[in-house]
Amino acid sequence: MLRHRSSNLRRLSLSHVVLEAPVPDTVEVLSISRSILAPSAFQAAQTDTEVQEILPRLRVLRMYRVVVKGQALTAMPHSVESLRIGSNHLISMSCLLQTGVPSVHTRLRELDLGGSWMTFDSLSVVVRVWPQLTTLKLNGATVVNLHHVARLPVLEVLEADRTLCSSSDLRHICTNLVHTLRHLSIASCPRVEPGAFLSLIILRNSLRYLNISSNYITADVLYILNTNLPNCQIVH
Repeated sequence: MLRHRSSNLRRLSLSHVVLEAPVPDTVEVLSISRSILAPSAFQAAQTDTEVQEILPRLRVLRMYRVVVKGQALTAMPHSVESLRIGSNHLISMSCLLQTGVPSVHTRLRELDLGGSWMTFDSLSVVVRVWPQLTTLKLNGATVVNLHHVARLPVLEVLEADRTLCSSSDLRHICTNLVHTLRHLSIASCPRVEPGAFLSLIILRNSLRYLNISSNYITADVLYILNTNLPNCQIVH
């Protein structure tokens, strides 16, 4: 029924539903909250012969407190460029590996897991399945082993405010993303020691924005950062 009700629908917002019916191919932005998402909601790619366009058109998928059933994430169309899975009680990405790694042709570039409870292996699975990510947002997520982020070779934007990011995590990330990282936010990360912030200096050629507010940073360290990162906007 949902598929046939509106052939020109571009944006769709649903709340408190069990989404099993196929989402219309024309939908570009799908927002779901406090619902259950089944794999059957996503259809296999097909070509519209009249305009020679690949369907579905879904580009943005936002989920808030959604229960993901079975292989729903694996069934997600490769057309999706931005995925938001927010404030879920428990996020396990291991289901993505049950049917193999998604096609390298996937367009997903931005992933936001802010505010979610994540399992121990969630982040390692994310970087294995979607190594092409350019933006990763983990603000307020119960993420551990943040050093896995360093395995994202083209990552440009990392937000990890209010996480368990440690000094060793930060050093590892800076060392391995020295050529790509341009936006970094690690506000309110008490496990990062003052001296560890000096590892940011290695990013002098790439970093343009840095948020290190609500952390314990000495005046000497802050002075060194400002001196060695002259092209970077530093929020402290």
